[in-house]
Amino acid sequence: MSESKEDIAAAVREFFIAIKSSPNTMILLLVLVCVGFSSLVTYLVFQNSGQNSKYYSESLMNQLQVANQQVKQFNENISVTNIALSQLKEQFSDFKSMQSEIQSSIKDHERRLIKIEVKEGIR
Repeated sequence: MSESKEDIAAAVREFFIAIKSSPNTMILLLVLVCVGFSSLVTYLVFQNSGQNSKYYSESLMNQLQVANQQVKQFNENISVTNIALSQLKEQFSDFKSMQSEIQSSIKDHERRLIKIEVKEGIR
């Protein structure tokens, strides 16, 4: 029996020596211990909180419904914004066309004015 204890102790000693010599293995073991500990804490918190799985799932469903409503409202806001943007684009194109018409009218008036000035000998 003492030989088996010594064998186990030697195996454990070799395991820790191998871990110490390899930093990647040590990091991996540390990560696994942290993940296991956090999972255990999460499990114990939910076990001792008095919440059963039905209450928890209902709470998640309520949160999901609220999130869906917010997404619907956001989509409505986006559609209203898109409509307003399209109206602004139309108004801008109308403004541009009016501006070009006014510029052409100004050029026509300038030409007429020049013709009148030439006829009258002002220029």
